[in-house]
Amino acid sequence: MLTSNLEQFGVEGLHEAKQIMEAWLLDGLPSKFYDAGISIKIDVTTEMVYLINEDEQKAAYNPRTGKLEIYHVLPSGLEDFESEIINRNDTLSEEDTEYYSENVVPDHIW
Repeated sequence: MLTSNLEQFGVEGLHEAKQIMEAWLLDGLPSKFYDAGISIKIDVTTEMVYLINEDEQKAAYNPRTGKLEIYHVLPSGLEDFESEIINRNDTLSEEDTEYYSENVVPDHIW
């Protein structure tokens, strides 16, 4: 369940929200992330914090890159950052590969 109620973020969630806001101010939003109707939310189950727009795209702070990246949910239920999904495209299911190539990075050659 996603919520924007800051009471439910906890200390770690608030720290992650701060990282997200600092990364947004420093580097801007990911290039493919639409900037309409943005809110910050936490998934109370996974405790992951996201920026979510009106198109329900998610962006999160990737500690490996130190930047905001779009966070994808593929048809199989796999959830990860775009950079991580690209690195494992040879292990994705056919359905995930098709969805990803059509909806996420149409210019990427598989």
